[in-house]
Amino acid sequence: MVTDTGNPALVQRAGQGDTATFAELYDRTSQDVFRLVHSILGDAGSAEDVAREVYPELWRTAPGYDPGDPITLMMTMACRYALEQVRNRRPRDNAPTPTSRAESRPREDVR
Repeated sequence: MVTDTGNPALVQRAGQGDTATFAELYDRTSQDVFRLVHSILGDAGSAEDVAREVYPELWRTAPGYDPGDPITLMMTMACRYALEQVRNRRPRDNAPTPTSRAESRPREDVR
């Protein structure tokens, strides 16, 4: 269940540099952001790291925040960061595997 952030004015006030409001926004939303990221990544440590990336971006974008539902904005950011992490974990199709590297080396014992 997603926590109610109170109202969009929290992000607007944070965008004006109100650090106490930003801290309140973090307190109200950080567990929900973590749960979403953890459900995508499946690893608590990585989820904590990714969830922490949301708030600096929110702080940077808050001055231009278009009033709406702040939790939607944060969850979108969190989902984007988590999916980026998943993509970075996948081996690339064209990347050589350790086996293929070993097989591609010339054998020294064959003459």
